[in-house]
Amino acid sequence: MSYFKAIIDGRNEHRQKMNVRPTVRGLVFRDGAMLMIKTNRGDYKIPGGGVGRRETYEQALVREIKEETGFICAKVGRKIGEIKELKNDTFDDEADFCMHSYFYEIEVSDEKGPQRLERYEAKLEFEPCWIPIVEAIKANEMVLKKTADIPWLEREIKILDKINQYYNGLSTIEE
Repeated sequence: MSYFKAIIDGRNEHRQKMNVRPTVRGLVFRDGAMLMIKTNRGDYKIPGGGVGRRETYEQALVREIKEETGFICAKVGRKIGEIKELKNDTFDDEADFCMHSYFYEIEVSDEKGPQRLERYEAKLEFEPCWIPIVEAIKANEMVLKKTADIPWLEREIKILDKINQYYNGLSTIEE
């Protein structure tokens, strides 16, 4: 079974200690489009987020999809990939930080309820939408040319390309 992996290493120095934050992200497809979150800056991100201390990965995924998109997760499928984003920890001067994201295929119901956004998500006007992967990549690349201030943009471009390759049978690249 195919599986993709990627690493983004943005550290300017390597420290001995590593703080790891596991996250989960849901891949939902319909009619050639993927469910994504569009922000008021014009960029797109895959819905998902951090796993709580007392949550399983599946519980966190169901919660995050509902909070960010309003959709109810009808089925959590297989894990198809992961990405590690490494950087110097901004809260701990003696540690590096690793956001370790796991990507799962999921299905959502047709019923959509209200979003429950965090303050920063509401400020960015998170809006769920269906968009073909290549269009999301192009939009994110355009936004990246204008600003480097969006923390997830490099990850989204890289992982959307991997997902596109994965589903089109072009590659099972590991980095």
